Amino acid sequence: MIFQQQYLYWLAGVVLLIVAVMSFRDKANPRRLTTGLFWGLYGLIFLVGDWTYRLANALAGEGPDEKRVLNIIVGLVVVVMALIAGFGGVKLGSYHQRTPQEREVSAKRLGNRLFIPALAIPLVTVIGVLLFNNIPALQ
Repeated sequence: MIFQQQYLYWLAGVVLLIVAVMSFRDKANPRRLTTGLFWGLYGLIFLVGDWTYRLANALAGEGPDEKRVLNIIVGLVVVVMALIAGFGGVKLGSYHQRTPQEREVSAKRLGNRLFIPALAIPLVTVIGVLLFNNIPALQ
């Protein structure tokens, strides 16, 4: 199996659709419908990205006009998302956060180990580039 960039887009789309479903189900969020719609549209753009050209070609035949129409449709979806967000339709849901005292106790318990994930990201990136840069299946 050859790794393709599209797999990351599909993963992002699935994660965004899960966020949309969770937003729709959040009864404590007064704007759950618009929040869920925003995240759902965002996820669909990631999921159907490479299929849209094939779909347009199958429905209307090949040509530059079909791609142009498709780009306009995706642009309109992005404008709808911007309008939803711009008019305050996206709100943070109700998440059970720790109290400031609980966070402080946890930070003291973890100490400097709290920074390990942030420091590991660039280290893993450099190691990955150096080790996997010349593998043909990943090209």
